Amino acid sequence: MGYVFDKAPEWTSGSFWAPEYYFHNNTYYLYYTARRKSDNVSCIGVATSKYPDKGFKDHGIIVAFGKEAIDAFVNNVDGQLYMTFKVYGLDKRPIELVGSRLSADGLKLEGDILPMLKDDEGIGMEGQSILKHGNYFYLFYSAGACCGGGCSYHVRVARSKNFRGPYEKYSTPVLQTIEAWKCPGHGTFAQQPNGQYVYLYHAYNEQSTVFTGRRA
Repeated sequence: MGYVFDKAPEWTSGSFWAPEYYFHNNTYYLYYTARRKSDNVSCIGVATSKYPDKGFKDHGIIVAFGKEAIDAFVNNVDGQLYMTFKVYGLDKRPIELVGSRLSADGLKLEGDILPMLKDDEGIGMEGQSILKHGNYFYLFYSAGACCGGGCSYHVRVARSKNFRGPYEKYSTPVLQTIEAWKCPGHGTFAQQPNGQYVYLYHAYNEQSTVFTGRRA
């Protein structure tokens, strides 16, 4: 349907990826990762539009955190918006998934940074999405190497009765390479009219990279 921006935002130098699309206050929000022109550090920006496919206005950087802030994901928890994202990993400390409250207008973070989950195993951690089901919040995340011929991407899960944690990790991957599809990961959930959830993610086959899905 075309590009989100007619012209790349002034603060960016490229490397756009991991867009998070969210509808709130009759507005379409796009939280995206790009490199900051001044120092080439990956940050999270935000753009808004009243339309799903056109007219997006960029509002600049919403998250700048050390040497890297990527992979935004938004949750509404009892009326309060939260954003989670990936930090560290490029400064000789374990990767962490952290969170923060979002302002009511969805354009800035509020309050302290909340530690959610840490990559104590050193296997990688990114592309998180959080789903509330029953009494638990389930935090799905991707581990391993995402890309290329030697990729090892797969999906793991942790759970907590509180959105802020602490989260208990499940030791076994819940989605991994099968014969036809390699290195699945970085997914999000969509709910169908019948109430069934589908997990949408990307994976490789011999010909291409494809976005695919699996019932949850």
